[in-house]
Amino acid sequence: MTFQSRIDKRFVSFIILVMLSVVCFAGGTLLFSATTIWEWLPFIFLVVVVALCFWMLVTVKYVITAQQLNVQAGPITSTIPYEKITRIERFRGMGYTSGGYKLHLAGDGFEIYYSNGWFGSVRISPQQDEQFLKEIRRHLSNGLIDL
Repeated sequence: MTFQSRIDKRFVSFIILVMLSVVCFAGGTLLFSATTIWEWLPFIFLVVVVALCFWMLVTVKYVITAQQLNVQAGPITSTIPYEKITRIERFRGMGYTSGGYKLHLAGDGFEIYYSNGWFGSVRISPQQDEQFLKEIRRHLSNGLIDL
């Protein structure tokens, strides 16, 4: 079952505005000063990075399969087997300084702790959070969801 990310429109609008501003400022500056292709290469790299960030921003989803939870954003996919999940907690706020990594676009959701992987936890914000919990409870043993 696939769940799309809940989106805080102000947060996403701010991120898109910043990305477009950086590209427009850099492009406008180069437009009047760059004379060779080598001077345009950093700008082209910047456009590719911004496009990658935008791709990740609009494609965040969470897929519950029979064996694992897949957290996807653009080219990034994290596979978390159910037996590696140690607990799930609800969070509030964007949590810029918390551990783990964040693939959520809203200020509240779930933090999933797991024993494999680099970060140890991931923050997600599915649109239908109650349906997500109901579905993931079917695959986990009792006591792992602390809400």
